[in-house]
Amino acid sequence: MTSGPDVAKLYKRTNISTATHAKGISLLHHRCVQLIQLSLEGPLPSRKYLNSAQNILAQFERSLDKNNDLAQSFFHIYDYCYCQLESDNPHFHRLALAKLIKVRDAFDRVLKRNREN
Repeated sequence: MTSGPDVAKLYKRTNISTATHAKGISLLHHRCVQLIQLSLEGPLPSRKYLNSAQNILAQFERSLDKNNDLAQSFFHIYDYCYCQLESDNPHFHRLALAKLIKVRDAFDRVLKRNREN
């Protein structure tokens, strides 16, 4: 018999692996924001969480169509946030967090609108 935490992990993995491409992107935006928030909870920023957030941002950057104007704009946003997370100054992490929250929320609104139509 599988224990409670193991079932939760399995459900989470299954939910992510069966998500639509757009839903997967949304989940990654949420995770990136969460990682930065976790980093900012302690007295000093946690490089472990920031590195994970930067990994997500790098994957976003690599997956964008460089010939698309909107994708180029997202590339610049992700690159800005990635660079802000390089700093040891939490102020710069908060700047990146604010931008990523706006991107995440906008993406979620688009997804919601598409589901309603």
